[in-house]
Amino acid sequence: MITKKLLEFQKLNIKVTKDSDNPYFKSKYVNLNEVLDKVKKPLNDLGVVIIQLPQEKGLLTQLIDTEDDSKVECFMPYVEATTAQKLGSNNTYNRRYSLVTLLGLEDVDDDGNAASVVAKIQSGQNFTADEYEDAVEYAPEEAFGAVKQANKDYRAANPPVKRNPGIQYGKKATGERLKAVLNNDEL
Repeated sequence: MITKKLLEFQKLNIKVTKDSDNPYFKSKYVNLNEVLDKVKKPLNDLGVVIIQLPQEKGLLTQLIDTEDDSKVECFMPYVEATTAQKLGSNNTYNRRYSLVTLLGLEDVDDDGNAASVVAKIQSGQNFTADEYEDAVEYAPEEAFGAVKQANKDYRAANPPVKRNPGIQYGKKATGERLKAVLNNDEL
């Protein structure tokens, strides 16, 4: 039975090392190769096979007991996978995090990044270009919709003019809108 084999796997107390650099946050994270190098052989030794199937809307990861075909699975949807590169990034991310989740491994600290974005949103501070990208990536889903709407509202209220491409416009409005969403205020 798969649950008994996963228990045996967890008793091995396998640790993964945060061996890759995230240049945007000057932090480290566990890459997919590190996860696979640490978990594939011990799982296979226990008779558990890893199957990761890209599907139209996301990635399905299955851990299957080869003796009785019992399994556990995890589906992770694709997010903003509008180009081949973004789809590839989604698959790599989903492959890594579905295994980390299913196996109860140490996880990269994405929550720290999300918390810093949420704190800035709630304080109403302006975003730099990089922070704006992080807000789109790490903010809660309901806030992401607010980012898009705030940008649309800003563009509607401020018709295009010749602008310096190095300057970010409308970030204060975006931060205020996200703050309202996170505080459950009326928009």
